Amino acid sequence: MTMQEETVPDDTANAKASRVLDRRLDKAERHLPEMFGAWLAHLRHPSASWLRVPLGVLLVIGGLLGILAEAIDLPRRRQSTPAVTVRLKCA
Repeated sequence: MTMQEETVPDDTANAKASRVLDRRLDKAERHLPEMFGAWLAHLRHPSASWLRVPLGVLLVIGGLLGILAEAIDLPRRRQSTPAVTVRLKCA
């Protein structure tokens, strides 16, 4: 097998995955409110990469902060839940 023959299935798989992604994003654009759909369409253009990279970084940081906030808040909830339950039963 030559190098050319090995890359053909990958190219076909990548092209298929790209078409599937494009169809899903098109569907998302149609289902979103007009303003958000237009914003998503703008983000899909290659010229918007300067905006996609910082937006991706902010989303990752926001997700991590959300997970940390839940992890910090869980012990407090565990301590306060029985006290709230007792107060509700007594009332």
